[in-house]
Amino acid sequence: NSLRDAVHFLSQALEKSSEVDELRIQGESQEKVADELCKSLIKSAKLTRDQNAKNSLDSATKARQIFRKNFESRKFSKLEVEIELEVGLSLLKLKEIDKAKHHFELAFEIASSSSDQEKLYMAQQAFKALLQIGECHKISDATDDFESTLNKARRFAVVNSLHSSEGDVLVTLGKFWTEKNHQEKALNYLNKAVEIFKKSGEVSKLRHVRCLAAVPM
Repeated sequence: NSLRDAVHFLSQALEKSSEVDELRIQGESQEKVADELCKSLIKSAKLTRDQNAKNSLDSATKARQIFRKNFESRKFSKLEVEIELEVGLSLLKLKEIDKAKHHFELAFEIASSSSDQEKLYMAQQAFKALLQIGECHKISDATDDFESTLNKARRFAVVNSLHSSEGDVLVTLGKFWTEKNHQEKALNYLNKAVEIFKKSGEVSKLRHVRCLAAVPM
């Protein structure tokens, strides 16, 4: 049961929350407790987001506060990116679009500045952040910004070798313009996706996008 799991993770987090201040001067011990606490809070936020976005935001915000208090010297952290994304997703669920977009932009900035050691994972997170920024523009009916951001995500996917992600973005754009009854633009994006999935050999995606674009089998 996801709600029971969320309560468990949150209980673990709250049990440790008082320890964070107590261990402030104990170096590695403090970092270990703070790290575990942040991760527990983020797990809780993820599990409660659909049922109770307000509680999810509270957990994610608490994780953000703890991270900033205890890891000032840690730059471009995986955990920091996860926290910013989760805060943004909770805000998006609450329809706080501008605030959500701000946190997605922070997540992208952190993830795209990562070290080579974490390059692939952080590139995936940066790509995810761009998609969420695009979603914010879409919800706000900022059509040009939506298209521009998704094309940025597409270019980012190519540069960072995120295989098939470019095609997925093209499909999203194709569907978007189909819904807007702009068939010429829709077909342009979908036909590009067909070519990408042909090259990558992703048969199920190729069949799907061919149906969308009405391209003969």
